[in-house]
Amino acid sequence: MADYPHIEVAGEASLIVYLAGDSSPEVSAGVQALAILLRERLAGVVEDLIPSYASLLVLFDPLQTDHDRVRALVFGCLAELGSLEPDHGRLVEVPVYYAPESGEDIEALGKRSGLGWQGVAELHASLEYRVYAVGFAPGFAYLGAVDERIAAPRLAT
Repeated sequence: MADYPHIEVAGEASLIVYLAGDSSPEVSAGVQALAILLRERLAGVVEDLIPSYASLLVLFDPLQTDHDRVRALVFGCLAELGSLEPDHGRLVEVPVYYAPESGEDIEALGKRSGLGWQGVAELHASLEYRVYAVGFAPGFAYLGAVDERIAAPRLAT
């Protein structure tokens, strides 16, 4: 089992910083805070910062810096995380259309949960979700925990 946080080489011009083995709102906030600090401290050498559930991929310009310098800056920023005020992000309201004609899965989930599809829609819409990462599809957000009554595994197709 790895100790956290830890850093691994992810390519000739990248490192990946693992803050924890599992995701949580606190870990997600740490990933976001680390990205903010690194963007400031590595201005001019960082090419991209890609957050995930419990890690941050740091892509840098190898003509401006190297793994050792970036690793040292990351460890310095990690030491500062505990003293920062948590950033709770911003609330974004997303309009959602819930109806059986937009997909069969809502009816199946409604039956499995015993809430009916309308109950699933009401429960889902009543909660706030934390975005842990943004996926490869434009606008596709990977969200945090969902109410267990409507949690479901990914569909095969």
